Amino acid sequence: MSSVSSSVTPSVSSSSTLLRPPTGISMPQPLRATLWALRTQFFVSGGLFAIWGVHVPTVKAHYGLGEQSLALAMLASGGGSLLALMHAGRVVGRWGSRRVAAVMGLLLCLTVAGLLVTQAYAALLLNMVLFGGTASMFAVAINAEASHIEGRVARPLMSGFHGMFSLGGLVSAGIGSLLPGWGVAAQTHLLLAAVTALALIWAACAAMQPMEGRSGEGHGLSLPRGPLALIGLLAAVGLVAEGSLYDWSVLFLSKRSMNRVLELRAVS
Repeated sequence: MSSVSSSVTPSVSSSSTLLRPPTGISMPQPLRATLWALRTQFFVSGGLFAIWGVHVPTVKAHYGLGEQSLALAMLASGGGSLLALMHAGRVVGRWGSRRVAAVMGLLLCLTVAGLLVTQAYAALLLNMVLFGGTASMFAVAINAEASHIEGRVARPLMSGFHGMFSLGGLVSAGIGSLLPGWGVAAQTHLLLAAVTALALIWAACAAMQPMEGRSGEGHGLSLPRGPLALIGLLAAVGLVAEGSLYDWSVLFLSKRSMNRVLELRAVS
């Protein structure tokens, strides 16, 4: 799962930067609506990512997996993410951020809803490949639009958008920690989360700028060079540690606490 998070790993920002509109700049109403639409998209992206962390023990128990089989499922997600990122630039450049976000948002929500639908391990692996791929493609689409809007308003906004990702993850994990105590089943939680997320994504897509791509725009994967390669290497090292901690810490807590509610609250 570290590969998924690498495309959407948030930066920490103050609450004022997170929600305050740019000052001293007169923005038309459609542009203001786009800012809030992007905040919503990042919030939902963080929330969907957190749902996986909350339900790692659930998936392990549902499919009767050992650590090696579970690790392979996590690797499948990373593989799907890598494949998507290799083509994300070309896809977003061709179809535009709004279209890609709408389609990938739908597919991402379907993978969340289908996480526990069957007990076939092969189906889980396929679902995880799609989860990683759609999450990464969705993240590239909304980040591309965020970068475009940031340039239009001539003010740093990206850290605020990524702060909404963090907030979404916190809220999603917090809600996930409460639902078992209220008797809500895991599959019910996943279905409710998927439906709610899809509604928010599509509502936000309606307010995003068209940014229609052209057939000649967009590129596939290109290898970084110079300082960018060093930054990429440092990010990769950090994300390996972050992804391992995120994916496996909940299992460690579940074995230690033997209390599902306390475990989920610790994750949140």
